[in-house]
Amino acid sequence: MSRDSLSKFLRLNEAFHQTILAAAGSRQLSLAVGAAILIPLPLLKHYIWDAQVDIVRSNLQHRELIEALRQRNSRWAGECMASHINSTRPQNGPIT
Repeated sequence: MSRDSLSKFLRLNEAFHQTILAAAGSRQLSLAVGAAILIPLPLLKHYIWDAQVDIVRSNLQHRELIEALRQRNSRWAGECMASHINSTRPQNGPIT
């Protein structure tokens, strides 16, 4: 992946997550995850989880979440978000 592609993805990814967080309208949620969203994903994956950023998968998951929100299907949206979060976790278990 080129440096420009990764840079563009990171900007759009942060904007996407900030938009979802703002739309949720939950101060508690913002406090809980707001700072985590700002940590560059490649840094986490490279230095902590030893994995690559899968832009294609992430974008597909974002599109599915957007569709769930468009349809105002909170259960589907919740499942999309849980799946998105779980798919970025390390394969060998939780961070210790």
